[in-house]
Amino acid sequence: IRAKWLMLILPMDLLNILKVGLEKSANIMEIQLTSQSQIMWMEWRKPKKILSKLLKIQCQMMKKLQRRRLQLKSQRKPLKKLLKRRKPKRKEKIQKEDKPRRINQQDAEVITKKKKTEEKTENKQKKQEDKKDEVDEQNENGEEEEEEDEELCEPQDGNKTKKVVKKVKRDGPPSQSGQRTRREAKQEKKMAKKQPLPAICYGNKNYVEEVIAEEVIQSSDKGANYLAVENLLNDVVSEEKHDDHNEHDRSVKLTSVKDEFNANEPTQFQPPKHRASSGRVQEKKAIAVNTKYFNSEFDGEPTQVFEFEDRALLQDASEYGYGYWVRFSEHSIKQHAREEGQFYFLSRMTTNEEYEDFTFYGDRTLAVFLYDNSFVFSTYDITTQSKTKDTNVVLNENMDSVWYFVAYTYSSQQRKAVGYIVKYGQGAPKYRIEIEAQHVPPTYVKFIFGGKHMDYLGLNGQFANIFYDVDAPAFIDGDDSLEETINTLSNMPQQLPILIEETIISKPITISGNEKGEHFHFDPQESQLLIEEYAVAFWFRWVDDLKVDEPNAFQLINLRSNKVRTQGKGVLGDRALEVHHVYGGGIKSNVYFNTYTVYGNRGKGSVNILKSVESAEYIWTYVYFGYKEGRAYGALIKPQVTGEVKFDGVYHKQANHLSVTVGGDETISPFNGKIAFVGIYLGEGAYREGLDFQTTFNYGEGVMAVYQVGKPITYMGVDQSRYVEFDQADNVVDKIIIHDENAMKINGQSEYAFGLWTRWLTTLPKYLNKRAPVHNIARVDGSELIGGRPQTLKDTTLACVLTQESYEFQTLNLKDDIPFTNLEGQWNYVYFGYKRQGDTGVAKGYIQFGVDGEIEEVAFTVYHDFLVEYVEFIVGKTSAPLFNGELARVTFSFGPGAFVPNKDTLRLFTQNSLPEKAQIHPVTRQTLQLFGSAITIAEDPIQFEFDKFQGAEEYSVSGWVRWAGPLVTGKESHVITLAQKRLLDIDGNKEETLQIIRGDSLYRFITYTNNGKLIPAEQEFHEYADQWTYIYYGYSKFAFTDAEFTQENISHFYLAVFSIIVGHGRQSYVDFIGQMKTWVVNVGFGAYREGNFEEDENIKIHFGFISGADHIKQAGQEAHHEEKVLECATKDEEPPMQIHFDMDMDFG
Repeated sequence: IRAKWLMLILPMDLLNILKVGLEKSANIMEIQLTSQSQIMWMEWRKPKKILSKLLKIQCQMMKKLQRRRLQLKSQRKPLKKLLKRRKPKRKEKIQKEDKPRRINQQDAEVITKKKKTEEKTENKQKKQEDKKDEVDEQNENGEEEEEEDEELCEPQDGNKTKKVVKKVKRDGPPSQSGQRTRREAKQEKKMAKKQPLPAICYGNKNYVEEVIAEEVIQSSDKGANYLAVENLLNDVVSEEKHDDHNEHDRSVKLTSVKDEFNANEPTQFQPPKHRASSGRVQEKKAIAVNTKYFNSEFDGEPTQVFEFEDRALLQDASEYGYGYWVRFSEHSIKQHAREEGQFYFLSRMTTNEEYEDFTFYGDRTLAVFLYDNSFVFSTYDITTQSKTKDTNVVLNENMDSVWYFVAYTYSSQQRKAVGYIVKYGQGAPKYRIEIEAQHVPPTYVKFIFGGKHMDYLGLNGQFANIFYDVDAPAFIDGDDSLEETINTLSNMPQQLPILIEETIISKPITISGNEKGEHFHFDPQESQLLIEEYAVAFWFRWVDDLKVDEPNAFQLINLRSNKVRTQGKGVLGDRALEVHHVYGGGIKSNVYFNTYTVYGNRGKGSVNILKSVESAEYIWTYVYFGYKEGRAYGALIKPQVTGEVKFDGVYHKQANHLSVTVGGDETISPFNGKIAFVGIYLGEGAYREGLDFQTTFNYGEGVMAVYQVGKPITYMGVDQSRYVEFDQADNVVDKIIIHDENAMKINGQSEYAFGLWTRWLTTLPKYLNKRAPVHNIARVDGSELIGGRPQTLKDTTLACVLTQESYEFQTLNLKDDIPFTNLEGQWNYVYFGYKRQGDTGVAKGYIQFGVDGEIEEVAFTVYHDFLVEYVEFIVGKTSAPLFNGELARVTFSFGPGAFVPNKDTLRLFTQNSLPEKAQIHPVTRQTLQLFGSAITIAEDPIQFEFDKFQGAEEYSVSGWVRWAGPLVTGKESHVITLAQKRLLDIDGNKEETLQIIRGDSLYRFITYTNNGKLIPAEQEFHEYADQWTYIYYGYSKFAFTDAEFTQENISHFYLAVFSIIVGHGRQSYVDFIGQMKTWVVNVGFGAYREGNFEEDENIKIHFGFISGADHIKQAGQEAHHEEKVLECATKDEEPPMQIHFDMDMDFG
């Protein structure tokens, strides 16, 4: 940075800041501009210090600019769209803070730096200043060097400081006053971003900064924001033209092809670019557990016993007591349902070595029992001579499997016993009891916890974190001491702090309605952790091969907290999360979500609460069902259908293990069908509400396994091209696609289409005397693959036929057509597709007339069922004949993107799709010599067949004849016939494309017009004996003449194939008597002539005229020269003779 003058136009409120900061480093000259802004000129003396101070106040300036930017936000396009138009896509990676990241390898780097102390920063700046001064001296000596513009940005949203280094070479002169730089031109669009603007960068005269866009990316892994600066420095395209061009491209190539993205549409699922490892999360993470559990059986031995006999230790005991966490569980190690009105023993502290229940003082020093829904605290009092003194804590709630903290302590000084009950959970209610009592100082102490005790049944459940104390400070009274005890001595049982994901079934499996299901058990870290959130998720589809006469419930999955499920209606905990499929009896199928709740007193509750979502189709369906205290949520997703159910106010028993059954069990019939990607989710994060699962909870992995996503699957029935005959026995294409998750995943697809190029030919590959009322082209049948597939309305899923005047499209019972004008020989593209949209759908048919011709369409609003197990694509005949002619690129597609929504998209699709081999190119004149030297018509037929000149609009036959028979025969002789048939199809009917017949006094020239009517023409002749006569007969699409007459208003069929028959008698004509020579066929542009065969040597040769002319010159005598004679056969791949003419040649 050299010492130069710098002009700054700044707001008035920043002027004083700059003056104070820069007055010692620069000469400042101020010019008042307006009442709100001012021009300040500075002469740089110490440029590095000036730069540093300017950067320090940069964020203050950014605040004002950001406010202005927000005001203009609603008027600006999103900056991300600008980036998409201006720059190709590329992957953006977030690097670690201590590694540089290259955004554009040629133009920019984004470098992250660790924070340093102010002292190190100042030292570094001094070193940079000294180094820069050296560079300045070199520049003043004429050495040009590239420098770096550095930018230190301190984002105002708390993101870490970034350093942006940019190098941009500017070859031209500096911008003149009034000219806008690229940054200035795009500044308004950048203001639409909510992230801070990039810091101000300063450069010398050789460089200019161009920051086009910026983006703040939040890293979920590192918890930090990163500033990504996008530099498009090499983009010199005009912004307006570029934007207009891209807007047009999007309207044709993107917007018209894809519908608006729906995250809950399985077939629109977008797989992640980087897929995580498939399968379940199997990593075992050991969690530190500071909870000690003890099992207790209602009829078993004591769980824990502690005894103290040291009289010296106990004689001064003024405080003592104990505590623990406890829960009753009906379905614990043993099954036991509490009996009403029955006392259950929990714990006892006695000071008697020989003790009874409450016979002596001290038998119940401190004792706790469970009675119905109450905790009973018991002690004794010598003052009132009470050997048992009780107080209850009554809980009006279900206590099954719920953890409670129990503390019971005594203070001799305060002469009272205090007990606490605290329910599990943050902020849970606390209950306190107090019993006034005076105890005898103990000389012996014994603690007993759990198990069967005397005549009392024991706790059927668990204890956790038992503690006891026989010396002060053991007395617990007050919230503070209670909290301290729970936090230090007997902590709350721990919940599962992480999410455990277990995929118990991945690939689809089949479950029979007559078989039992599969069982699984989940016990995180041996039941040491409470599972407060849990969920199930899976994919399923019903297979309709089971006869069900009446509505019945079939179980998909059952997750329960009880290890063993109770017969009948069950008990609380048998249906923590259960999903049924109800089907049969002609009703609509439904998916039922079942759960339970505990509420009220004495173990009351509801063992089954259910809600349902209608699910009628037999397609792959996703189900999620989760629980968290007080709530349960279920979701169902399948193509074009979503359903949600919510349960509020449901409370489950606390569980540290869960059991799962996939399919049926002893109490309910199993599901009949397929199930896949069954996931069990335990711990924090297992519960969620709302759709849009993306790649979580086996949604993404499952949808990619059971559905065709991303793009369609296309089956190629005919790739290049092939001829099809109207009466051929075998179908051209008969593709039956059966659903297979490993290949053709058609189940649930509602978007499918077929397309093909068609070219109708009357004469090839088989001659058709008359077109039938209907010719089949293609159809799609979507009915189930059952038995012999009877023809039903469902069979006509999509069909297209050719009628006399149009292409007819049919879907179900709806029909519409597209008329045609030119059919014969023209390549037309036929497309018919369907897409279901919610409760309706649209089918569209298109005909593209010609390779680059106009497109016409028909549309139907119609509802189709989903494809389930089977679909068939057929190109063949039924009761109606097949299409006659040629087909190419026959395709059937299904899946996302198979449906073409408009003409523009179809044109893009068909562009360059017709195989080169099938394309019909204009035919320039080619000459085919049938024979050269003179021949006499013998018994063997002289005939030829040609099919390589399709589309020719001009053709002719010509040659020399010499009659050698009687002058008067009374019959007509056959000279030559050009018929638009194959030789195999020659039958004497409708073959007079070009036919020459000789009578006694004239030649007859016979042809037809395309309505089948013959148009004969006669030409008189005067020939002498042994005289060679030259005959020419030609056709043009635009005229039909020979040298002497014109046959007008003649129109032939499209020339696809033609055969030549020479001389032999046929139909009512007899053999030609005499000789023929130098007969040729000309095909293509230039084959048609109106005389003037002598004007040019090329014409003479190519139309067979030169040989006969020589004979005329010799007065009927043979000329002695060699004449080329070619052998012609119908099996030859190439014509016997081809002569090509350049366009520059003169044809006369």
